Amino acid sequence: MSTSGGSDVIQPVRRPAASSAAARFVLGLTVSCVFGYLVLTRVDLSAVSRAASLVTWPVLATALALVIAELGVRAFRWRQLLAPFADVSYGRSLAYLCVGHFANTLLPARLGDVMRAQLAGASLRTSRLSVFGTILVERVCDGVLLGCSVALLLLVVPRDVTAGVQQLVSPLLFVMLVAGTAGLVLVWHGVGRGFLGRHLLRIRDRLARGADGLRSGTRLARILASTVLSLIGSTLILHLVATAIGLDLKIWESTLVIGIATLSTALPAGPASLGTYEFAGVTAMAILGLPSEPSLATIVIVHALVALPPALAGLVVSWRLHLGPLLRQGLSV
Repeated sequence: MSTSGGSDVIQPVRRPAASSAAARFVLGLTVSCVFGYLVLTRVDLSAVSRAASLVTWPVLATALALVIAELGVRAFRWRQLLAPFADVSYGRSLAYLCVGHFANTLLPARLGDVMRAQLAGASLRTSRLSVFGTILVERVCDGVLLGCSVALLLLVVPRDVTAGVQQLVSPLLFVMLVAGTAGLVLVWHGVGRGFLGRHLLRIRDRLARGADGLRSGTRLARILASTVLSLIGSTLILHLVATAIGLDLKIWESTLVIGIATLSTALPAGPASLGTYEFAGVTAMAILGLPSEPSLATIVIVHALVALPPALAGLVVSWRLHLGPLLRQGLSV
């Protein structure tokens, strides 16, 4: 197995200061509470509960099978991205992907992705920054596919739906554009000279290694196919639950809703993107002319399905690989 330079393997990524971490947590929690309030104040919760009760156990079991399959596809994709610099098995790729899901249910602003890079990099004895670079590539692949899918679907929907979706998606895309531009300016043009410049250039180079998997035509095809299959799986999960609740949702409408809801996870929200995911999903369904209560029931069930089972698997993996050994080591001292 090939690794990066020795200093990068030994030295961990610096953790943020306690005040910075607390500020991120408060910001994420505030964002989630605001969007959650906006959703809950416009629905009848008893009607939401009645709609959710229409989803039978066979439907939930089928949706769960789709969740597991979609998670497996994502693990395969991540393994392709790690392959140029880390000899990782499929099982370990799946394990640390679940660890990231578990951490994201506890930490705001998707900081679980950082923890995934930290733990996986240490386990694989390779650059944590390069591992984090592969996670960034995952996010870019998902974002580009979702953005293109939403844009293409807007070409075939009625004009009033197009206007509503644009009003919903435009602020999110603006935030992503500003954040991305600021990051590029910092790394590429703001590096300057001296220690800070050299340090940022090293970080840039190690992060860029995360995209090495895209250099191979075979791996690129596998990564793209996996990304498309993941979107198909997410769409089918939403469509299955919505149909069980009784919503008349076409398959392309399910793709539009899941695309908008997933794009909302780019916002710096609280753990598991609570609030923002529900707001984006329910608003997208309202634009399509669907009632709020069944829509919220659908989005809540889908969110729980795609978040909780992988997180529980991640908890088990975290215990077996990290928490349990640390606890036993502490008790033996």
